[in-house]
Amino acid sequence: MIYLSETHHFGFSVGCGDCTNTRAELMALWSVIRVCLMMGLPIKMIYGDSLVIISWVNGTNTLDVPTLKHWCDDIIYMLRMVPPVSFNHIYREHNSLADGLSKQALLLDLGSGHFTETMNGLDIREGHFSLF
Repeated sequence: MIYLSETHHFGFSVGCGDCTNTRAELMALWSVIRVCLMMGLPIKMIYGDSLVIISWVNGTNTLDVPTLKHWCDDIIYMLRMVPPVSFNHIYREHNSLADGLSKQALLLDLGSGHFTETMNGLDIREGHFSLF
């Protein structure tokens, strides 16, 4: 989820293929940042229910998984291109929007995605995209 304001946000689902939860969460973060850069969206706040990923991106923990190094490096590179972003952990049970998006992502091919723009509780735009 990308929040442009309290009432205006984008929800993204991206197919991650067959992988671990950590890789899927990291790829979701990579995808959100990449899509925002592609669409020219300002990134102010990112909420995620993976404490491992949120702690890593906030610098309070390490993510020392060799197979994920490329994704980590690319996220750090992309974050250098945007103003500071607030990364916030939210518990899954309080994150029904993202939970629904992750279930939708299970139906998508690797690298293909779907987004929905919501303002004041109404879906105002949606579309598909490809990252690879």
